[in-house]
Order: sequence, then C-alpha cells, then structure tokens
Amino acid sequence: MILNLYLRKLFTPILVITFALIGVYTFGYAEYFDRWFLLGLVMFFLVKVKTRDVNMAGLIAIIIFERSVEEIGFFIENHFDSKVIIYLCAAALMYKLKYDQVVKKLCIPLLMSIILAECYWYFIGYQPPRIHAYVLMLLVNIITRHLLFMRVPLTDKMVKGGKFLPLDLKLYDLSKWGIWIIAVMISEYLIRHLTPLNPLYFYQVYSMLMHSIAVLTLFYFTEDYLRSRFILDA
Repeated sequence: MILNLYLRKLFTPILVITFALIGVYTFGYAEYFDRWFLLGLVMFFLVKVKTRDVNMAGLIAIIIFERSVEEIGFFIENHFDSKVIIYLCAAALMYKLKYDQVVKKLCIPLLMSIILAECYWYFIGYQPPRIHAYVLMLLVNIITRHLLFMRVPLTDKMVKGGKFLPLDLKLYDLSKWGIWIIAVMISEYLIRHLTPLNPLYFYQVYSMLMHSIAVLTLFYFTEDYLRSRFILDA
C-alpha cells in the first residue's frame, strides 16, 4: 500500500524527466525517431486489435494515419497540378469542418491568404516556396483533430463498445498546437516572400517544436499504458 502510494507520486515526474531526455537526445535524429515511433505504433495497434481493445486500437489508427501521411508529405513535387489538388481539398475539407473554431478562425483565413499569394506569384512569374507541403500537413492535422473528436461515434458505427478515453482529450488538445505551429510557419513563409522582411525565427525552431509534439504523443501513450497496467494494478 505504501509502495503503491510512493509509486503514484513519483510516476509522473520520473516519466516526464525520462521523455524530456529522450526528446533532447533524439532531436538530431528526428527522422529516425519518427520512423521508429511509427513502427512502434503499428505494433501496438496490432496488439490492441488482437486483444479486441477497439477504443485504443481506433485511437492508435488515427495517429498512424497522421504520422504516415506526414512522412510522405514532403515528397510531393512542386508542380502546379499538385498545388491545385491540395488547395482544393484543403478548401473543401476546411469548409466542411468549420464547426471547429481553430479551423474557422485560423485555418480558413490562412488558406485564403495562401491562395491569393500563390495567384500573385504566378502572375508576376515569381518562384514560389513549397508552401503546399505545409498546407498538406496542416490539412492532415485538421483531419486528425476531427477524427479524434469523432472517434467514439465512428467506433460505434464499425463495432459496438465505443467509449471515451482520457487519452482522446489529451491528443485532441495536442493536435491544436500542431496546427498552430504549422500555421505560424506558413505565415512566416508568406512574410518572407511577400515583403522585404526576412524573419527566420520560427523556421529555426520549427523542427524542434514538431519533434517535441511527437515525443509528447509518445509520452501520453506510454504514460497511459504504464499507469493502467502497473500503477493502478499495484
């Protein structure tokens, strides 16, 4: 009983320190970290499918979708057709998901600014930056946020037994920060290529911030698993 009490008090601080160190030491190897993280999620997903934990399996599947699309996002060619498809899909989905205040007040105005900037660059013959790759990442994060919000009813449509998990809310809130980081990054691109200013402040910390979100996602999954498996059963 006493041991269990001490474990509960020390559990979160130890885990936070551990994952802070993981984040620092893997920062220079973010590409490898992301791929190992994705592989770990797939293995965890298969375990949850086998144990018929439909709620956790559904939650992991959403994150696998997000990480997979982000991995291939920057391989998209800088072609006019690619941009048109991405911007049209973004416009349609953002309009559909405008119930979310983050989408309505941040993403839709930003997308309109991007499209106007792309038109301006096209007509003056300016070589535009690869903003469409970041728009795709923004779109993926918006879809992920929507899927997290709708996970329980979507689970009930496919199999019975959908229920809310505390991890749902944590990842839903975290997705908002991913959207904000990408939005600020895009805004800085627009400032650099539309004005005489050349801000690189966010450009220099962007990778670190996105890596931090990946580490924090892993932390949430690990904390939830260890807390339910060991601490609560102690």
